[in-house]
Amino acid sequence: MSTGDSFIERLLRVVPELKEAYDEHVTDNDMLLPHVFMGDITRFVIAEASSASGLSAVHRVLDYFESELRMGAAESIELIRASFVENLIGEKVVVNKLKPIMGLGLRREIETICGK
Repeated sequence: MSTGDSFIERLLRVVPELKEAYDEHVTDNDMLLPHVFMGDITRFVIAEASSASGLSAVHRVLDYFESELRMGAAESIELIRASFVENLIGEKVVVNKLKPIMGLGLRREIETICGK
């Protein structure tokens, strides 16, 4: 199992709301493609950020990413940077909504890649 696969497995334990998207992704691709699945996670966060009922899941995603940025493997950090943060380029409204609830490490990555 790759680091990317284990990163996703841990995320699914933290945010079980992503399981349906994960199952659909694996069915469509016949396997887990971690960088591609991160696009699904980004879309989930964007959609749920505007929903009061979805904020708990968004908090857990962002907290997990923050933890991985601090202590995760290089491959996990690259997944977050290249396949979550970069997918937020152009999503200024959502990014501004998310910034107050994200940790310092993720906020720095967002500002570096997406701008302030």
